[in-house]
Amino acid sequence: MKLPVVRASNSVGQFERKRESSPASIVQVPQQAVAIQRRRRHPNRALTEAQIRLLLQAIENIRDDALIRLGLSTGLRVSEVVSIRTSELDFERGLIKIWDEKKDRWRYVMPTLDTMSTIKKYLNSSELKGPWLFPSPHNPIEPLSAKSVERIIQRYSKQALGFVISWHSLRTTYVSRSVELEQSPAVVMANTGDSPATILKYYTKLPEVVMRRFVESKPVIPQERV
Repeated sequence: MKLPVVRASNSVGQFERKRESSPASIVQVPQQAVAIQRRRRHPNRALTEAQIRLLLQAIENIRDDALIRLGLSTGLRVSEVVSIRTSELDFERGLIKIWDEKKDRWRYVMPTLDTMSTIKKYLNSSELKGPWLFPSPHNPIEPLSAKSVERIIQRYSKQALGFVISWHSLRTTYVSRSVELEQSPAVVMANTGDSPATILKYYTKLPEVVMRRFVESKPVIPQERV
């Protein structure tokens, strides 16, 4: 008499494959949890005036204060910020000389006078041994790394705002706020180093409240009264 052939291994394998492919076996993540996780990360989000204040209030030391204020008041790229040398600061004119890697040339940026004052306070309170405005804490003759800057802004944003942003968010905030405050596009282009086409994309999408200010402050018909 022939004994029945037991195919346990194949059956188990088929069962495992079916189980793994079964929708019931897939761990279901609640949509609410996914939404919360997405809300916690806004790497390129433009901040509001209130959020800017909260972010600045959370800063713990003068170096980070100077660093973040510089990003907010000029829209510099992170690679440009970490490459600034103290010799490139012009406090008399309120300018900073920046090497533009994309265009392979120098350009001058104009931070606010308050930002320049914060940078001066930072320099007066620090004993920098190398040429860099923001040196590495581990090796003062080397600049602070871009990754370190990203970690700094991520830590403060999570602490102050409840979500994480990247350094590029400061750049986006500078451009967006400049549009809202009717800043000259020429100034924004000079500070960010962006092309006219890039900057005009922001100015062609003016918020309604900004458009109204433009329309009412500079009417086409002289002495127009509504």
